[in-house]
Amino acid sequence: MSDPVRFLAALSQALSTMGLYGDEHPATARAVDTALERLCELQTSNPRPQFTFLTGEVLFGSEPVQELEGWEWSSRLIRAGIERIEFTDGVQVEQFARFLSNLAVRLGIRSAPSTDVWQMGESPIRFGHVTLGGEGGAQPQQAQLPLATLAYSLHEERDTIDWLHQEIQRGSKLPIVEADAVVRSLSIAMHASRRWCCRSSSSKNSTSTPPLTP
Repeated sequence: MSDPVRFLAALSQALSTMGLYGDEHPATARAVDTALERLCELQTSNPRPQFTFLTGEVLFGSEPVQELEGWEWSSRLIRAGIERIEFTDGVQVEQFARFLSNLAVRLGIRSAPSTDVWQMGESPIRFGHVTLGGEGGAQPQQAQLPLATLAYSLHEERDTIDWLHQEIQRGSKLPIVEADAVVRSLSIAMHASRRWCCRSSSSKNSTSTPPLTP
């Protein structure tokens, strides 16, 4: 089992335990500590690990995690508005426990006290929607969560597709690695664009609805 898989397995176990026993139970504390240990192990080789959740697929950085194809928690996180989780530095246990507690609330695993609001501050943990960035791209919407922005101009993908056409016309075999990379890049970009369009449409509909009169 790879380090990214070990961490995500421990993360989901901690969330499940939190839902069963609550934040203060010793079993929850052990599960949180284990998940943090797995994160620290992961950060020894990758100091800034980044996970992107797509329907039926998990990316670690830009690479798919084969062992997690069809992983149930990926869909659950997406429905909760968590399409990207990244760690920009070392994480303290208090920061990590608060992060898990907030995820549990958004996943519907536990209820939230009125004072339990995620504060971005100087936290090394970022999570939220994946949006299109860059010139002409969709801009992030205001939200409670810090947004993880995935910048895609798609210029490189277009150039690669042109090159693939040229190779095929020359009678060469299709370069599978390059073709697969382009497909995955376009999949991420299309997923982000679709998410943004849905939010934009919902926002327009909500503003155009006349207020109810008593």
